Amino acid sequence: MPSSTSSSKPRSENAAALSEIRGPTARGWATGTFLAAVVLLGMEVGWRTLGHEPSVVDGYDMWSAQRERIKPSGPRTLALIGASRMLLDFSLPTCRELLPTHDVVQLAVAGTAPLAALEDLARDPLFQGVVLCDIHAGGFLKRNHDRQQDYVNFYHEQWRADRHWNFQARLAFQQRLVLLSPQVGLTAVARHLLSRGRLPPPYYLTITPDRSYDADYRQRGVASVLQNDAYWQDLERRLADVPPPAAWLEDALVAEPWIRKIQHRGGQVVFIRFPTTGRRWELDEQYRPRKLYWDRLAENTAAATLHFRDVSGMAEVECPDTSHLDFRDKSGFTRALLDELMRRGTLFPSAGH
Repeated sequence: MPSSTSSSKPRSENAAALSEIRGPTARGWATGTFLAAVVLLGMEVGWRTLGHEPSVVDGYDMWSAQRERIKPSGPRTLALIGASRMLLDFSLPTCRELLPTHDVVQLAVAGTAPLAALEDLARDPLFQGVVLCDIHAGGFLKRNHDRQQDYVNFYHEQWRADRHWNFQARLAFQQRLVLLSPQVGLTAVARHLLSRGRLPPPYYLTITPDRSYDADYRQRGVASVLQNDAYWQDLERRLADVPPPAAWLEDALVAEPWIRKIQHRGGQVVFIRFPTTGRRWELDEQYRPRKLYWDRLAENTAAATLHFRDVSGMAEVECPDTSHLDFRDKSGFTRALLDELMRRGTLFPSAGH
């Protein structure tokens, strides 16, 4: 049996050998980490020098983070639902300036119709506020009623505390680092270099954690899009696909029970036709004329309605892409919209407005 004295020497030698291994390895890791940090910092500074800014990534998690704010909802909650026009045209900072004691929750989803979100709010007994709903004739089509149902289902079925905190951790980095923007990811940069021979310019769209979208159309080449015949042909095809006014109105009035539920709790629903201009407005009127669609809805719905062409400050705006506002025009447009709703006594009727 080896003595304790004889067994201590190998252990001592092993410890020394391990120390010799760990020393260079630790120094190597430290050096590698430092160099990586320097490279990443240089890339961050480089992208910012080229005009890029941090922007968060929207999706189911961010929508759910807004939706859960309805939980403590009272009569001074303003729920914004709709599609891209509500996201790009409505200014959250201006709304908070005009209504500083109210909670504003952005629940619009680009490229969809909002009736599933409206139904969800109607079924929520905690919601007692006002719904501002950005919608046009196509949004009431029966085939579009469930376009936001995936977001509603995700919130009720998958949004839990652990997901909430994981999302908040990601968000903390996204809103501070340009490097986390998809537009400067390796694939996007490589694709742009191969197709254009240069680094991607700053993206025209910036998204903040409250789901505020700012579109800078001076950075986006909208002229090439508007001169694309295929774009207009596809749009015209989609606009023409609408039932006759009577059948369309039947589809639209499916929302009436939801509207009355919200009103019964002291709230209100406002359907708003946001601006389109130029050729887009001409096509809207050609295939879905206001007097046969929107005006018939206004005559038959329990909701309040507001058409942009009836309000000074909303009717005069210009949409660079014929469908959305540049971020520089959002504040004035939002001010005109809210001033009109307050003038009519539509906003927060149970709060004395």
